[in-house]
Amino acid sequence: MDDIKKKYRKVANQDGFVKLLDEKYNGIVVSIGRISFDETSDDSKSATLNYEYDLVECPKNIEIEKEDEEFHNFLGDIIVDIIETTLAESPDLLKFKEKNEDWKSNIKFISL
Repeated sequence: MDDIKKKYRKVANQDGFVKLLDEKYNGIVVSIGRISFDETSDDSKSATLNYEYDLVECPKNIEIEKEDEEFHNFLGDIIVDIIETTLAESPDLLKFKEKNEDWKSNIKFISL
C-alpha cells in the first residue's frame, strides 16, 4: 500500500469525519460509523473489516455507488491506517471486545 496518509485528512472538530484527498476521490467527505472485524471461516487467522459510513459531501463531478468495491476498499485502507496509528500513539484509546459482549457497556471509542 502506498502512503495512504497523503490520501486523506481528518476533518477538524468533527469526530469520525474524513476528507479524501486522493486524485480519484478528492473532495469527498465521509462520516465513518461503527467498525467491526469478523473472523474468516478458514484457518488463516485473518479477519474481514466491516464498517458503516455516510457520504457527507461529494463533488458534482464524482459519482459514488454504495456497492463501489474500489471505493469501499479505499475507505477500509484509511480506517486501518487510523487504527494502526492510534494503536501506535495511544493504545489505551482503543478497546476490543468479544463479539457476544454488549458493545455499549464499558467501551472506549476512538475518535477517527
